[in-house]
Amino acid sequence: MDDMLIFNMEKEELLKLNREIKDFLLSELGLSLKVDQINRNKLGIPFLGYRVFFHSLRLSPVSKKQFISKWYELNELLHQDFISEQAYCRRTNALFSFAQKANVETLQKRYFCQYGGALL
Repeated sequence: MDDMLIFNMEKEELLKLNREIKDFLLSELGLSLKVDQINRNKLGIPFLGYRVFFHSLRLSPVSKKQFISKWYELNELLHQDFISEQAYCRRTNALFSFAQKANVETLQKRYFCQYGGALL
């Protein structure tokens, strides 16, 4: 089974839901969960390249660094005529799609607008 995150302000509610999910998975699907964790998440939870908060989603520090590095690299390749505009657009599409899921307003202002790039 894929990883999942469940948020709730009440620990007892999380424990109840955890039991219900485990019972369903075992009785209906014959599956079991790996070790589960119940934590406070004031600093967010690293998950699939993002840092997940109760009300928001941000790029993880590693994802942000990789995103910026790849974007700069693609811009350099384009400006030095190593790739066409069409190739540039294809290759940056995945980067932007991944970043758009997260709250990237600060990233947009800091890196894209100052270099004449469009907002996501």
